[in-house]
Amino acid sequence: MSLFCQACGTETVPESGIPSDFPTVAAPELNGVYEITSVKPQSDGGGQIDFAATPTVELDVVTGALTVDTACNRHLGSFTLDESGRASFTLTGGTVDECPDELATQDDLLMQVLSGVRQWDSGDGAGLVFDGDAGSMSWSRS
Repeated sequence: MSLFCQACGTETVPESGIPSDFPTVAAPELNGVYEITSVKPQSDGGGQIDFAATPTVELDVVTGALTVDTACNRHLGSFTLDESGRASFTLTGGTVDECPDELATQDDLLMQVLSGVRQWDSGDGAGLVFDGDAGSMSWSRS
């Protein structure tokens, strides 16, 4: 929702906190934190990963910055999500903590799927759905 002050002739910022004419790498309403609710890597036969803790992703549509917090590590990178459904995630760094084997494997599979994402859509409107060469994943708003 956006408010307009007729007396002063200026428009306030919409609920996303980003003016609608401000340059972004994705639609302003996609800005924010999401829980990763489903990851199905191709390399694992397409079976869903059962996470010990719910991983989260933060998207900053103004800077294009991406932060992924898994049960094991924190990953940083960049992204773009365009109106035609194309998606791109690039991982540039993060922590490399010593993790139990099961968590390290889940972390690796999640990053593999995220790096391979090529398409996205808003699914049923309650979250985001991603597909790519390495598998698929779903996110819901935190």
